[in-house]
Amino acid sequence: MNVILPVAAAVCFLAVFPTEESAPAKQSTEGKYPFEAILVLTPEQCSEESKKGGLVGGKEKYRMGELLCPTAESTVKQVFEKYTRVETFPENGSTPGKVVLTPKFVDLEVAKTFGKRKMVLLVEWTARDESGKVFWVQTVEGNAQEKTGNIVTSGSHRRKMLEAIRKDLTDKSVQAMRQSPQFQKLAKKTS
Repeated sequence: MNVILPVAAAVCFLAVFPTEESAPAKQSTEGKYPFEAILVLTPEQCSEESKKGGLVGGKEKYRMGELLCPTAESTVKQVFEKYTRVETFPENGSTPGKVVLTPKFVDLEVAKTFGKRKMVLLVEWTARDESGKVFWVQTVEGNAQEKTGNIVTSGSHRRKMLEAIRKDLTDKSVQAMRQSPQFQKLAKKTS
C-alpha cells in the first residue's frame, strides 16, 4: 500500500507536467498540423476498380477509387490546417513549406462465409517534403465485418460494409499521421 501512493503521485505529476521529450508537437487549437498539405489524387486512382471473390458467391466488382479518394480527402481535412487537392504530382521544389501526400490502394481482401462477411482494405500513404524527398511511408489497414444472414448480400449490406471500411480506414489514417514522429518533428520546425 505505501509503495502505490508514491508511484501514483509520480504518474499524476508526469501527466500534469510532461517532460520536454514527452510533450506533443505544437499544433493549432483545432489539433491540426500548422502547415499545408498537397493531396495528390489522380483521375485513375479515383476510378480504380478491383474484382474479388471466388467459387462461393462469384466475383464482385469494387470501385476502389470511390473508397480511396473520399477517405484520403477526409483524412487530410482532419489532420492539416489547410490542404489543396491536385490531380498531378507537383514538380520538386514547387511546394515551399508544404507536404505532398499520396495515398495508394494496395490490396482488398473479401471473405464470405455463411452468415458473415469481412473486408480488409490496405492503403499506403507516402509523404514528401518540399524538395520531393520521402520522409514518411505508412500502410494503413481498414477493416469491416458484418453478419449477413446468408451467403448472398444485398446492396444495403454492401453499402454498409463499404461505409464501415471507409470510416475505419479514415480513423486509422488520421491516427497514423497524428502519431507520426516525422510529422510531429516537422510541426515543431514549422511553429
